[in-house]
Order: sequence, then C-alpha cells, then structure tokens
Amino acid sequence: MSAYATYLEAIAAAGPMAARLGAIAVLATAGFWAAGLWLPALIERHLQRDRLTLGMTQVHGLALAMGLVTVTFLWTVVDLLQLGRHWVVGVSIVVPALGLASCRPLPRTPRAQAFLLGILALGALLMSLWLYLPNDLPMGTEHRFGDLQMDLPIHALTAELVRANGLPLANLWATVDTPFNPLAHTAHAVALAGLADTASINVYRAATVLWIVTAIATAWSAAAIVQADSGRRAAIAVATCVALAVWAPLAGFDTGWLRAPPALQDIAGTEWWVAGRSYWNITQALSIAIVLAGVSVLDRLDAVPAGSTARAALLAGGAMLVSASASFKPSLVVFYGPALLLWCALRRESPNAWLALILALTVPLLLYALPAWLETLPSGGGWVVEPDLQQTRAVGEFALRALAAPLLAICALPWLRSRPGLRSPLSLAVIALGGSVLFGVLFKEVQFIGFQFLQPNIWWGIAACSLLILPLVARELPRLAASKKAGARTAGILAIALAVWQLAHGLTIATAYPVLAVRSYPSANIEALQQARSLTEPSARLAVDPYLASPDLLPFLARRTLLPTTFGHPDDRAAYDQWYQFATTGRGDPRRLFARLDGIIAHGSRRHIGRLLRAVGAEATPLAHGYDLWLRPGVSSHIEPDH
Repeated sequence: MSAYATYLEAIAAAGPMAARLGAIAVLATAGFWAAGLWLPALIERHLQRDRLTLGMTQVHGLALAMGLVTVTFLWTVVDLLQLGRHWVVGVSIVVPALGLASCRPLPRTPRAQAFLLGILALGALLMSLWLYLPNDLPMGTEHRFGDLQMDLPIHALTAELVRANGLPLANLWATVDTPFNPLAHTAHAVALAGLADTASINVYRAATVLWIVTAIATAWSAAAIVQADSGRRAAIAVATCVALAVWAPLAGFDTGWLRAPPALQDIAGTEWWVAGRSYWNITQALSIAIVLAGVSVLDRLDAVPAGSTARAALLAGGAMLVSASASFKPSLVVFYGPALLLWCALRRESPNAWLALILALTVPLLLYALPAWLETLPSGGGWVVEPDLQQTRAVGEFALRALAAPLLAICALPWLRSRPGLRSPLSLAVIALGGSVLFGVLFKEVQFIGFQFLQPNIWWGIAACSLLILPLVARELPRLAASKKAGARTAGILAIALAVWQLAHGLTIATAYPVLAVRSYPSANIEALQQARSLTEPSARLAVDPYLASPDLLPFLARRTLLPTTFGHPDDRAAYDQWYQFATTGRGDPRRLFARLDGIIAHGSRRHIGRLLRAVGAEATPLAHGYDLWLRPGVSSHIEPDH
C-alpha cells in the first residue's frame, strides 16, 4: 500500500490546490456550457415548429461540447491575430454571457434529470482529480508528475508556445530553421492556453481543469443517448458513463494492482488500453466528448418529419460537432465524416438535409486550416498503404478485445440488419468503427515506419470508435435481456457479463494509473527554467542541461529546445544526441551546433561547457540551483516575462 499511501499523502499536502482546481473546473464547466447554449437554443426553435423538443439531458451535454468548440475557436482567432492575452480573458467573460441570453426557448430541466446530471458531474470531477493531479503536484521541495506515456508534457509545451508566440504554432525543434510546425490540430493547445490565462494557473493545472470539463461533457452526452427514448434507465446511464471512463480490453488482469500497483518495468499489455488512452492524451478525450455530443444530436433525427427544417438543423448540428472535433484531434472525423455521408445515403435524406450536412462538415474543416491563413507552413508527415501480417494481427486482436461485449450484443440485434436498423445511430457507429479497423490494417504513418513499436497513431481511431459505440449498445441491453427469443436473451446476458469483466479490468487500471510511474523533480529545477524563460525572447532556441531536459519540465521553459524524444525531426534528434554526449562526457565538438542556437542552460559543475562557451564569447547569467544561462554574443538577456 506504500504507493497509494504516498500518493494520498501528496494529495493531502496539495489539498488547497486540489480544491482550487475543482472550483475552477466547476466555473469553467458553467462558462463553456453557457457559451454553447446557442446551438441547442437554435435547434429548439426549429423543433418547436413541429411541437417537439430536445431532451434536457441532451441539451446540457450538447451545450457544454459546443461551448468548448465555440470558445476555443474564438481563442484561436485571438491567438492567430496575436491580439494579446487580455483578449483571451475577455472572450472567457463575454461569450458565456451572450450564450445565456440565447437560452430563452429552452425549458427547465426536470428535477430527476438535474439530479442525475449533478451526480455524473461530481463523479467525473472526482475521478479526474484522482487521475490527473499527479501532473505538477507539489510536495515539500519537489514537484511530482505521473503521466505514464508522457504525452501531456508535449501538449503542455505546445500550449505554452501558443501563449508565448500565438499562432501558427512555433516549431518545437530547435535546430530546424523553419519557424513554424506543419499544419496540425492546435485547438487543445489553444484551450489549455486560454484556461491558463483566464484562471491564472499554469498549463499543467489547466489540463486537469480541461480534463474535468471534458469528462463531464462525455458523461452528459452518454446519458442523453442512453435515455433518448425513455426518461428512465438512470442506472444504465451511470454504468455507461463509468464504462466510457475506464473501459478496458477483455483480458486477464491482476487485482493485486488494487493493493499494490506494480513498478513501471513490470507493466505489460498497456498497448491494449482503450479508455485508458484518454488518461494520457487530452486531445483524445476532447475528440471523444465532442463527437459523442454530435451523435446525441443525430440520435434525434427520426423524431422529426422528413424534409423539415428541424431535421436539417439536427443534422447540421451533429455534423458540425463531428467536423469541429478535428481541430482537437482528427482521429475521429476521418471515420465519422465519411460514415455520416454513407449513413445519410442509406437513410435517403432530403436535398435540404444534404445541403445542411455538407456545409456543416465543411466549415469547421476550413477553420482547422486557419493557422495557415497568414503564413506558409511546411508540409507534414504522410500515410501510405502498406499492410503487413503483424499489424493486421495486432489490430484484429485489439478490436476483438476492446469490443467483446458490444459485438456480442450487436450480433444479437436482428433489427440492425433491417431497414429501420440501417437508419439508427448505432449503424452510423458501426460504419465508423469498421472504417477505423480497416484503416489500422491498411495504413502506416511514414515517420513511424521502422519504429521500434507498432505504429503508434493507428490506435487512436479504433479506441475512440470503440468507446462511442458503448452508449448506443447499452440502451439496447434491457431489450435483449427481456427478449422472448432465447438466443437474443442469452446473448444479452452474456454481453452484460463480459461488460462487467471489462469494467472490472478498467477500474483496476484506473485506480492504479496515477501511481504507476510517478516522477519527482526538485522545485528549484522548475524555478531555474522559469528564470531562463523570463530572460529570453519567446522565439529563442536553446539547449538544456540533461539534468533539466525531461519533457515534464520543458513546458516551464516554453522555448524551442533540443527535445529528448523518440519522435520528431531527425536532425533535432541527432543534435540532442550530440549535445547529450558533450554535456555528460565532454567528448565531441558542439561549436557548430551552438552556432545554430541562441543559448545554453547548463549546470555550473559542467566546467567543460563553461570553458567552451567563454571561448566563443558567450556570457553567463546565474539561475537557481547552480544553473547558468549562456547566451550567444549579441543576444540580449534583459527581456521581460512573456506573460
């Protein structure tokens, strides 16, 4: 129990910080929700013409997801035009106020539904605090980080570069002459930067807040889908929300993790995690939340007459959210976009519905390209069709393990193969899921060909599509379990049993996750990096002492650096290896490398670095913990903090 005891001790020590982040998350949820009310209000106006209304659980999930999209889009414009951080805060205040003014046609939420939404929000908040507090968790004279896959530091670094430089996103690689990154999804970085500025917290803590908001949006939309044709099923809705948060593959698992989490080197099988991928990748969590809200809107299509404006409004609202998710992470839109077109063809939607659909899919994708509006950005990596047996087996095994319970239930639903079944949102989810599996089998990302592991980016779509199908299947389980057909009833009961097993596996992982790979650093190291940040231009390119070069710490510097990563630009990886060898052993001659940089951060004990830098005319400024900032001749060290 020592690992849990240490973690609980750290949380207790950081109790005021945890309470503050929880309060900020509640305010952020309310702000994003208010900012997104315009979409359900607009849809409601069209529905009232046909004497119909949105379900209230649906309104709140839709508003929260649309608020994330709306506010982040406006923050993107602010960052693109580099209007200043005060404009970011202004958007945070003004837009929710305008959103509240648009909610007049929305009816009150029934007390039972309000209670359910409150329980789901509280559960999402508590689970998120358990999972995400280890990132920048202060304890005594140390700061602790617990992101197992270390994806969050790169997201935090991109967010800090947005805060310092605006958009387009500054190139992460210090030795690469191109000032900007290739066009990529930047909405998560903009959202982190915006929350950090608005709440006056750093981006790591902003990430905890954003994860809480995202978890609440996911839970509310899932509950709306489960309860779409019935105000009941509260227990199924809660269970489904838990499943979306912790869903794990069908596999044997060690309940000993609950007593004593294993050491990092003893963890096996983590590549099969499903919901667990959202623990360490906030872009995945955001994409799931926004697309799930879109699916909850599309779920109402058959409640309105064909050819009506209300039907077009519902289709446009759902499609817009699906498309807008690309700005956070494109791993779902590439499957749900084509699937939506095919699904509407199967449904034989009217011409005005098709027009609304095409416009709704296209406009957010144009917004995705906004950062390339004022600049010419370099080309990014590509994908090739290159199937092989090893990858096919891995993808097939992942899909079967992740989908054991829902696949069994789907196979027992004969109506799915009928005309009404083809029109259902479950068919849309099945089409998208099939596309994600096929993509994983056929494609490889060029930059990862020859990678030491299986292709890392083929899993995001399959994992996300596996989660999105859960609420659509969950609402069918009571019907299967009560079926008069023995085969369907048996399949339903077996599906529930498998789901319980997968939930138990997922809860084991989620409970142990925060303490699997806790890393600690002296708080003085962070202080040294923050001092160097205040003494350099936002565009500076630096090499950092290997003692400080952990990805966990580099967001506190927020400058282009030689990154110690296994991915990225090959020239920069080679430059880091050269720098590491010289810094730690004194071997090599890095003067040509230094000429491409603006400065060096090195500990004073590395005297060979100091001798070389003094010989080329560099000057040192002392930092905390015995570190020095060396700047090339002509580079000023009297720079005000960038924020």
